[in-house]
Amino acid sequence: MRSDVLVSVVNSAAPRPPTPEDYPPTENSAWLYEVHDLTLKTLRAREYAVKNTLPHDPRTWSRDDVHRWLHHVSEAHQLPRVFPERFLMNGKALCLMTLDMFVQRVPLGGKLLYKDFQLRLCNAMYA
Repeated sequence: MRSDVLVSVVNSAAPRPPTPEDYPPTENSAWLYEVHDLTLKTLRAREYAVKNTLPHDPRTWSRDDVHRWLHHVSEAHQLPRVFPERFLMNGKALCLMTLDMFVQRVPLGGKLLYKDFQLRLCNAMYA
């Protein structure tokens, strides 16, 4: 390796992370912000709809409520399709399920479903 190249590498400062100013706006960049804003509005609208259709306390959920919750969580987190036939139970039965039981029913996403359910249950019990 040449010594002048080595000296320039050693003396150069560490690269800084890019900032928004490094990327000047173009005439087509405005659509990206609109799409992002639209996506956030859609997600908020879906969450609002689910909050208003599901009872606050998961212990009072019916089978239909459980299926609605499964559909919402799998869609919101882009999980593979969750088959409602694997959850033919109400909210009280879901409370008795362990993490392993969720993962056994839904190998890709069972842990996320379990955590979401536990968060909803804790919010209902302690809020």
